[in-house]
Amino acid sequence: MTARPDAAAAIMRAFYCGLNIKFTRDFKVMKIQYASQLFKAAQKQPFSKLLKPSAPTLVLAGNCVQPHTIAGRDFLKNASLSFDNVYVIPGPAEYSANPQNCYSQNLTELYHAVYKHSNMRILDNRAYDIGTTHHIAGTTLWNHLNGVGTPVRDMIGVNMKYKTHGSGLVLDMINKRAIANMFIEGRDFLRSIVLNPENTHMNVIFSTYHAPLFDLLTDEDKADYNTAIMTNNELFYCEHPLKVWIAGTGVGMKRVMANNVMFVKNSYGGDDYSDSAVVEVTA
Repeated sequence: MTARPDAAAAIMRAFYCGLNIKFTRDFKVMKIQYASQLFKAAQKQPFSKLLKPSAPTLVLAGNCVQPHTIAGRDFLKNASLSFDNVYVIPGPAEYSANPQNCYSQNLTELYHAVYKHSNMRILDNRAYDIGTTHHIAGTTLWNHLNGVGTPVRDMIGVNMKYKTHGSGLVLDMINKRAIANMFIEGRDFLRSIVLNPENTHMNVIFSTYHAPLFDLLTDEDKADYNTAIMTNNELFYCEHPLKVWIAGTGVGMKRVMANNVMFVKNSYGGDDYSDSAVVEVTA
């Protein structure tokens, strides 16, 4: 796992890993395991009940990590020990992990917890090489909301900060404009990846929490207003060299092929959730 253009990244990683060095292998077919919505179950169930390692690389596509709890940190540790590479997408649960913090403080805690493990990375408008033939990029991918009112539940999922007001505490939430700005930043970042000439001969994988197209939602997702309204239906960046898009929203598992791109999600909470869901990216 390397981040361009930092050529010293591998050397620094080896230095901090000591004897626990994990070497990334190059494959003609890259297998990636993926899951999301594990943050509540991880507080109660052992790692082995939630994920069965079935590929060298794991993508946690949002709502998986609660770094302010012991169980959440143990989940990260087990993931690090079980996979060569682990990539984490911040979802609403990560943004609001500790209700006493604002979302930026929660993201800082997430970074501190994840980067204690040398083989883990956060995909928050960031991209990394996996070997010499694959490139993974990710963002939360909020929604511009198309002028409609922001769902209350999603607002709480974006940012919670309690501030003193008289003798009580008042919930101070992030505003709609901030969400729209984060959406634009994430969308433009993904677009820059497929337009980057350096990636022309790479096999690109995107991962986002919110779904990039409505067809990827399960029936239960479509029936949930808060999930459906935050879904994006913009495929203008779905072109070569993009091969796979992993999303994390809603519940249940689904796969859709569109614009020669495989879209997948495997969200805990549905009867069809798989502890060993794997997508193959052909070189």
